[in-house]
Amino acid sequence: MSKKYFLLLASFSALLPCEGPADIAVSKSEVYLSDLFELPSGVQDVMVMPAPAPEGRQEISVAFLRSLAERYHLSCEDLHTVWIQRQNVESFVTSVPLLKHPKQKGERIDAKDIVWRELPNHSVKGAVIRDTQELQGKVARNFLREGVPLRATNIQRPVLVRKNASVTLRVKMRNLLATDKGKALEDGGQGDTIRVVNTKSGKVVEGTVSDGKTVDVTPV
Repeated sequence: MSKKYFLLLASFSALLPCEGPADIAVSKSEVYLSDLFELPSGVQDVMVMPAPAPEGRQEISVAFLRSLAERYHLSCEDLHTVWIQRQNVESFVTSVPLLKHPKQKGERIDAKDIVWRELPNHSVKGAVIRDTQELQGKVARNFLREGVPLRATNIQRPVLVRKNASVTLRVKMRNLLATDKGKALEDGGQGDTIRVVNTKSGKVVEGTVSDGKTVDVTPV
């Protein structure tokens, strides 16, 4: 394992051993790190142990989970014993929304671009998007292939305010509405919290993007 991969894993936390259902179901003959811990998109997975016999169950001890956490620099509290069960791929599927065709970075995703497909659970890991409402109206953060499960990190709200754009800083205080001139320090879509600088005072604050020219700032 390269040093780069080792460091990438350093800040990731365990998912299933710490919270949620105690039983973990797999369909392959091996158990992977991502079956026991949540790994972000783009990080290489590794096999950590053989899976039980088909339809069989196996106990995973706290000691084994702790050894994995230490080996891959995963931070996790309240580890407890879990059971892993192997199921047949044919009977263990999940229905998820997928893209019908590729999307380039910045392209909008509409209802007509989405199709539902049933996929084996071993290919639907981590925080995969399972609701079309999370996709519709968003834009691709990077190039997206068709037929591949998507995560929240793959999409974003359409950018309304661009970095370095001039914006109006709006402050609401009871019955008073005050405005000032500012500059965006990062991109943001509607409802996003971004950093802005008051061009008069030079003070950097956070605000919520209201539209393409307005950022709402909380009074301090």
